Amino acid sequence: MEQNNFSGKIPVIAEQGAFIPRVGEVVLFLTNATNEKKYWKAGLITQVPHKETAPLTISDISQPDTNNDISISHSGFRVETMSDPNSQSKHEQMRWEYCTLSRLRPLCLYEAVLSKQPRSDWDESIANALKIMATFSLALPLRFTGTWPNASISHGGIFVGSELVVVGDVIRLISSGVTANGTVLVVTAIILYFNDLQTDPPNHDSVSGDSCQRIAVRLLGKLYSQTRNEEDKEVPDDISLPRSMHGYTSQGAWHIVGDPAKSYSISPSFILGRLYEAEALEHYDLRSGGGGEEINFNPSGINEARAYARGHDERIRDFNRDAKGGQKVCKWLWANDRVEALGLHTFGDFDVGEEWEEILEKEKMAYEG
Repeated sequence: MEQNNFSGKIPVIAEQGAFIPRVGEVVLFLTNATNEKKYWKAGLITQVPHKETAPLTISDISQPDTNNDISISHSGFRVETMSDPNSQSKHEQMRWEYCTLSRLRPLCLYEAVLSKQPRSDWDESIANALKIMATFSLALPLRFTGTWPNASISHGGIFVGSELVVVGDVIRLISSGVTANGTVLVVTAIILYFNDLQTDPPNHDSVSGDSCQRIAVRLLGKLYSQTRNEEDKEVPDDISLPRSMHGYTSQGAWHIVGDPAKSYSISPSFILGRLYEAEALEHYDLRSGGGGEEINFNPSGINEARAYARGHDERIRDFNRDAKGGQKVCKWLWANDRVEALGLHTFGDFDVGEEWEEILEKEKMAYEG
């Protein structure tokens, strides 16, 4: 299948640096930074710095907080406190702040960031955030292709747990029979596959994709590793590696895994998360010795968070409770979009979600009636 012709706007997001939070991501943020009491909460990024401000750099991670700066609304990130996806009450989201990059940390690093704080003292929003770590949803649809009865839709991004992965990103992988510790995938395509589509009843004159033999999401790309096998090739000088791969050289140079002309395909369940720049980890005080250890930072925390989500996200738990007999246990919530994945009613200044759609439908009926 052809894997190019993607929108030029999508890889730009990846080129800005994996250390910069993106709209729709869930992060840790340091609240009450101007008061004596400072504590970590979890929140949703609904606004990023204004495009006319100076570009953010890794050094901004450890810069002194500029909470009193009058330009905070342009240079900061709007973060809304994470609400409980199981609850209809979303009052937590009304408590939002503008934060500089120095007050933000990736949620996947929660174990290290909160290591000195007893879990009993964690803010409730952190537990709310961990409940969505076993969700994923596609984003930025780009192109539809197909030959009956099979089809596919290319996407520019996919939300996995707390993070947004886009084409051009470097992602860390869970080790398997194909990959080893320290293996990363440079994403070249994100595709939703429909195999053996069926027409929709009752007239069988339309196709929605709701009925097909198999539906699957796959991320395609090149595999790289610093642990070299006999068949692996050194990266040629004419190949420019993404910026987030720079700095991980303690175990030597990067090597292309397997056939350099081959693209590998993985499911979202093999994703540990984005590869953050090595320099960013130093600013987070999280970098450890050894290239493989650096690349696979905090896998236990991510696995623990996903296990927590599967036990506390009622949407997954209720599905598994109903799936009796020989049915496979569901480990992920595949949401239609980010709003559904997070169970939101509002996003920034906009009303979203199922309840808002019902309100619009009632207003439409009243207007037409």
